[in-house]
Amino acid sequence: MSYQYKKRKSLDLPITRQILQAHQKERRIRGWKKQDIRVLHDDWDAFYTYYQDIKRCQKCMIKFKDECCPQMKVVDHDHYIKEGDNVRAIICLSCNSKLPKQLKCIETREIGTQTD
Repeated sequence: MSYQYKKRKSLDLPITRQILQAHQKERRIRGWKKQDIRVLHDDWDAFYTYYQDIKRCQKCMIKFKDECCPQMKVVDHDHYIKEGDNVRAIICLSCNSKLPKQLKCIETREIGTQTD
């Protein structure tokens, strides 16, 4: 059985790039919402622009590289803030994985002992 491939018309690359960037933006924002990340006034467009503009880790100041290495960007956020903005910083994956687990346990205990 032989297959014949049709020759594709050349795509308008700037439009294709815009579509891909819009899709990437939507996917990233959807992922942040799944992770329960909250931004000020639910202004996701402004936060995405801010995220894109950050070129260095806000903790160790290393320059970010592509999306698949230890220097990739992550949004560090406070899991215990239930209302309002819970974003702390845009940091690298290395800094995010170095956050002490003991600190997280202390935060949990302090929240459990608070009285309203």
